[in-house]
Amino acid sequence: MVGRSKPAFISAFGSYGSPGYRPSFAGRTLALIDQGAVVGYAAVRGGGEYGREWHRAGKRENKPNTWRDLIAVCEDTLRYVAEPKGYVEEPEWGAISDPAGYSAVKSIDSLHAVVDGTPYPAVLLSTGVTDPRVAPCHPAKMAARLQAATTSGRPILLRVDFDAGHGMGSTRAQQDAEAADTYAFILWQTAGGASIKER
Repeated sequence: MVGRSKPAFISAFGSYGSPGYRPSFAGRTLALIDQGAVVGYAAVRGGGEYGREWHRAGKRENKPNTWRDLIAVCEDTLRYVAEPKGYVEEPEWGAISDPAGYSAVKSIDSLHAVVDGTPYPAVLLSTGVTDPRVAPCHPAKMAARLQAATTSGRPILLRVDFDAGHGMGSTRAQQDAEAADTYAFILWQTAGGASIKER
């Protein structure tokens, strides 16, 4: 989503027992950061960031946990304790069995926080039809909910690549195209885009 004060871009990956993100020079990301954006990366189950148990929790019959984690980050954090090791996270996020903890977690639940008649900022959600990790129906559901709720007249768009997968499941050209579309959207909807047009 494009924030009110700063644009933001969040990415998540977790499979094969390998860390989804390693320290490196990220040229594409740096281009967006240079325009004032906030960038975040999430390590979901299935990766190797937290050892073998973390990998197994997102492998084979547990593979749905990988996309559930990503969806939970963006949609319904109130269900996080239903996942393996979810209760371990309560000191950080709050216990939903406690009224104060429930309120704290609900306050960051994005899908359920969407309110009809609200002038939402511009939003671009992106998916690949062949993505085996994040079902395309989930970003589509969020896009539809925001489109129905907003009164701002700002675009709420869903970018769909019918040949792309997810991260490593996409070719370099597909990743470049998605990055270009995402960054163009963010700059179009922020002051960065206006300054570019004026040059």
